[in-house]
Amino acid sequence: VPTSPALQTIQAALLYPGTGLLEGVNLNEGRGTSYSFTALGASWINAVQLCDALQALQLPGIVFTPIQYKAVTPPYTNENCNGVQLNITDHSKLRSVHTGITVLQTIA
Repeated sequence: VPTSPALQTIQAALLYPGTGLLEGVNLNEGRGTSYSFTALGASWINAVQLCDALQALQLPGIVFTPIQYKAVTPPYTNENCNGVQLNITDHSKLRSVHTGITVLQTIA
């Protein structure tokens, strides 16, 4: 059962404690798309570079893939966003908040 209109999948709910941190910065968290809280992006991001940098960190329970999507909510409404999709590989090893903070540090 979805916990809210923005959290439609178990993956989104598990990632939200970390990707929810993106709501306070100039990144789009995929809200309103099928990638809600499982992807992040911005018009100015190089998706491949970001993906490579995050993959190199070997964060537990997660892998990243480059993605491009059209934002439907701020920031970047109606703009193409380049970024990464977060794919959970092991729910028991995922550290969502640590992942979110590491994503923010890597982009900064």
